[in-house]
Amino acid sequence: MASDRRSTDGGLSDLEVTNAAIFISDALRWDHLLDGVRDRGVTYKTVAQSTATNTSVPSILTGRYPPEHRVKDWIHTLPEDVGSVFDRANVDSAYETSNTWWSGASPLFDMFHIGERQGLADLSEPFVYVLHDKGGHAPYEGRSIEDFPDRSSLLSAYHKSVAESARRFYEFLDDLEQQGLRDDTLVAFVSDHGELLGEYGGFYGHGYPICPELVYVPTVFVHPQLEAGVFNDNVLAEQVDLLPSIYHAMDVSHQCSGDSLASVEDKSHGLTFRDHHNANRFIDHGYVGHGYFERTGGYVFHTSNLGKRLVHFASDHVRGPGAGKSWVDIASPAVIRKFRHYVPDMVAYDEPEASVHEARELLDAIPNGLGLEPEHRELDDETKDAMENLGYL
Repeated sequence: MASDRRSTDGGLSDLEVTNAAIFISDALRWDHLLDGVRDRGVTYKTVAQSTATNTSVPSILTGRYPPEHRVKDWIHTLPEDVGSVFDRANVDSAYETSNTWWSGASPLFDMFHIGERQGLADLSEPFVYVLHDKGGHAPYEGRSIEDFPDRSSLLSAYHKSVAESARRFYEFLDDLEQQGLRDDTLVAFVSDHGELLGEYGGFYGHGYPICPELVYVPTVFVHPQLEAGVFNDNVLAEQVDLLPSIYHAMDVSHQCSGDSLASVEDKSHGLTFRDHHNANRFIDHGYVGHGYFERTGGYVFHTSNLGKRLVHFASDHVRGPGAGKSWVDIASPAVIRKFRHYVPDMVAYDEPEASVHEARELLDAIPNGLGLEPEHRELDDETKDAMENLGYL
C-alpha cells in the first residue's frame, strides 16, 4: 500500500455526487486485493454477508441481510417488497454481466426482475451502474479447478484472473473519465465473497465451509475528491453498508439494514449466512451455517443436520486440483483437518473478543424475513449446464 494513513474515511463523509457505480470483482478474497486497486481510494476490510454469489449479491444490492431478503438459491427471485438499486424512483440503473463466469445471460437478471438490458451509455443521471466482473472466479482460461495438476498451478491461474479483473477495473475508470462522469460518480470496488485455495486440509472454491478466506473481502471507494491509499482500520465494514454509503453521497433516502460508512467511526464485527440445500441428486444434503466475524476471526455456527452436512462434505472433499481424489484417503491428516470445519456445531477462528453467547445474540437479532417469500422459478437448460460444470448443481 502506498500510504500508511489509517483510521479515516478519506473524505467520504463530505462527498456529494450525482451517480454511483459498483464494480463487483467476483471471488476476490481480502488478502489478494492488489495494491493498484487499494492505492486508488479509501479501503475497508469487509465481511461478506454470504459465501456465495446467489445470496451475497442480493445483500450488496439491497442493503439487507440474507435472512431479510430471503434469497438462498439461484431459483429464487427477490421478493417484490424488498427494494434494490434497480427499482429506485428517479434513479436510473443497469446491470452489466458480460465479463462474468456465465457463458450466457446471468440468472441474476431474473433474480432482480431486470427486463431490458442497458449499458452505461444508455443511462440518464442520476444513476447507479453495476458492473459484475469475473474476478477470481473459476474457470480459468476454460479450465475448471479439477483440471489443474496441482495447487501451485491453480494459484498462479487465480492470481492472473484477479490481475485481469483489476485491469478491467482501471479501464472502467478510464471510460468514466472519457465520458465526463468521473467527477459526478462515486465508484465502489467490491467482491461478493472470497475463495478457498487449498486451506484447512484442501478446500477449494467457495460456498462452504464458512471461514475467513470466504468471508473477508475488500471494499474500495474511488473518487477524485477522496484521499487515495487510505485504509480505515477503525471500521470493519459489511456488504450491507455499501448502499447506505452510496446513497449518503447521492443524497438519496434508503431503508437498508447497514450503516453509511460516511457516518460510522468505529465498527468491530459483521455477520454472514449460508443456507444451501441440494436435493437435485439421489441424496438430499446441504450446508446451513451462520457466522460472526471480527477483524481477525470469529465464530461459525452450523445449524444443518450433521448427516446432511457429512454427505455434503463428501461431495466437497473430492473438489480440487489433480486427479484421483477419493475417499481412500479418508484417514489422512488432511481429511481429518477438513472434518474439523464441517463436523462441530461451532467452529472458532482465532480468538474473538465477543463471547459465543454474544455472537449468537447478534445473529439471532436479524429479522427472519421482511414480508413476502421469494418466488421460485425454473432455470433454463443453458444455465443448468453452466452451473453443473461449476459444481453448483
